[in-house]
Amino acid sequence: MKIEGVEIFDLKCFYDKRGAIFRIMRNDDPFWMAPGEIYCSYIKPKMVKAWHLHKEMTLNYAVPNGTIFLVLFDTRKDSPSYGQKEIVTLGVAGAYSLIRIPPLIWNGFKSISSNRGALVINVANMSHDPEEVIRVPPDELIFEGRLAHDWGPYEAGW
Repeated sequence: MKIEGVEIFDLKCFYDKRGAIFRIMRNDDPFWMAPGEIYCSYIKPKMVKAWHLHKEMTLNYAVPNGTIFLVLFDTRKDSPSYGQKEIVTLGVAGAYSLIRIPPLIWNGFKSISSNRGALVINVANMSHDPEEVIRVPPDELIFEGRLAHDWGPYEAGW
């Protein structure tokens, strides 16, 4: 089952002999959302950045360099996907896409790029506010007495 409210949009890549352009979002896309902040997050190989939950922010992640496993977990009691986990692979290897994550969804990611890590772009609908985010270390998100996700071997830190 997919997490309620999470959407995935195919993105376009343009290649030529000089390199490539990886589009993320333009104002004529049907999924356009006016940005409040745009930032890049670099994640080293085998590292995990998890868990965090935004109370108000909508996230729009794209990965133009490297590949990640993005893990989503729904603890919204009124959601049809309550208690569900979804794992999405993001990156240009395979299908390049943008994932929109509504507020109140736990999420985290792990770089599965063996030698260079990954670059995650977030086109957020609002500026970062440390008061509206909740963070939990990777192995400490417990739901109904069970670990929400086993990240497998990873480098420590978050």
